[in-house]
Amino acid sequence: MLKSLGMLVTQVTQQIRSADQQSHSRADRAQQIAQQTERRRRRKTVALLAVMFIVLVLVFSFIFHELMAREGRSYSWPTSIYWTMT
Repeated sequence: MLKSLGMLVTQVTQQIRSADQQSHSRADRAQQIAQQTERRRRRKTVALLAVMFIVLVLVFSFIFHELMAREGRSYSWPTSIYWTMT
C-alpha cells in the first residue's frame, strides 16, 4: 500500500513538473514572439523616419534650387542639398 502510494506521489510530481516546464517554455516562446514583434515595429519606424527625412531634404532642395533659379543664380544639386542640410 505504501509502495503504491509512493509511486502515485512520484508520478503526480513528475506530471506537475513537466507541465510546469511546458508552461515556462510557452511563456518563454510568447516573450520571444513579443520581442521579435517589437523589434520589427522599431525597424519599420526607423525605416519610415529615414525615408521621410530623405524626402523632406529632397523637397526642400528642390525648393531651394527653384528659388535660386528664379533669382538668376545657378547652383548644382549637391549644393542645394548642402544648403538644405545646413
